[in-house]
Amino acid sequence: MFKLTRMTELECTEERFEKRANAEYTRKVNWNAFDEIKAVVKFDKMVKWKAIDDFGAEGMDCDEKGDLLLSHVWPDKESMFHQILSYGDKAEILEPEALRSEFAAYAQKIFKQYKQRQALK
Repeated sequence: MFKLTRMTELECTEERFEKRANAEYTRKVNWNAFDEIKAVVKFDKMVKWKAIDDFGAEGMDCDEKGDLLLSHVWPDKESMFHQILSYGDKAEILEPEALRSEFAAYAQKIFKQYKQRQALK
């Protein structure tokens, strides 16, 4: 997969290509995962398209408010936490409860890091 926004310095040419048949797409989720983490995450409807870009529409459900619910498998906890943090307060781990608590402790550690530095000023 590629993103058009990452393609820079494009230019139009007269070069033409023969159309070819598309290969069948099968999504391989975390094929190289060793320490898989399964979780259910709720995404605010405001980040719907980012979530669909990141995870695909398969496996997404909507709740009564229009927020997205995703059941997903991450390759490891660190990758999951970093990805969830990229959504700021627009993502919430719902299940499992132990992982939710662990993420809260992780976020608290980040908060303390910034609070301590601010206190030094």
